[in-house]
Amino acid sequence: MTASLMYNRPIRNGNWASMFLWGRNQSLQDGNVGNAYLAESTLRFLTNNYVWTRIENADRTNELLLGQNTLPPGFAERYFTRVQAYTTGYDREFGHIPHISPALGAQVMWYGVPDVLKGTYGSHPVGVIAFLRLRTR
Repeated sequence: MTASLMYNRPIRNGNWASMFLWGRNQSLQDGNVGNAYLAESTLRFLTNNYVWTRIENADRTNELLLGQNTLPPGFAERYFTRVQAYTTGYDREFGHIPHISPALGAQVMWYGVPDVLKGTYGSHPVGVIAFLRLRTR
């Protein structure tokens, strides 16, 4: 089950778009329920610049504790904790390629990890990425 609310507003030399989302999964096998929430917003400004942020908050199952191990006999998947992910990024479009809008950008992601998962994922997991984006026009 999902529900979402979206907002879009043109601004001078740009645009602002945001979304709030809620989702729920329920196991047909045992009725186990997990929820997830997401909020994200992207601002295009001065025509060629994009900045964005995203916040995710999701219930997670005990399968995360297994790592790369196979499922033990009699394993029952259950929601048991919640994990948060935070993302922020920027890119800038450049050049003139027919029907393509190229951009260079970067984003940073960091996570809120509950105590029960810190042994597996660390206290402060962080990811950084730099990229070349090619978007068709």
